[in-house]
Order: sequence, then structure tokens, then C-alpha cells
Amino acid sequence: MPHATPEPSTDLVTVAEAARTLRVTERCLRGWIADGTVPAYRIGEKAIRIKRCDLQVLLQPVAAR
Repeated sequence: MPHATPEPSTDLVTVAEAARTLRVTERCLRGWIADGTVPAYRIGEKAIRIKRCDLQVLLQPVAAR
């Protein structure tokens, strides 16, 4: 049976991958996870994953002055 390609909404990345994508430190990203700014999902006891589509929500255009 062939493997299904994950839907973009369920494409999960690690904290390290997400931090690199956003060009912030893992510590900064973990703070955003802790305060609820970034939704994250625990897999097992230690692994934390973030949906790639949730990272796009953080990217906001800067308003012109």
C-alpha cells in the first residue's frame, strides 16, 4: 500500500526547523510556544512539533510609514 503524502496542514516540523525557518533562536520560539503565540503539539514525552502552516501566521507585513 503506498504512503499518503501528508496534507500541508499536517506537515509537522521540529522546534529547531521552525526556528531556522523564522530566523529566530529556539529559545525565542519556545517562549512563543509557552505564551500561546505559536501552537505546538507534544508527541510522546519530549518531542514537540509545530505545523508548518502555523508558522505562516506569524509572518506579517511591515506597515509603511
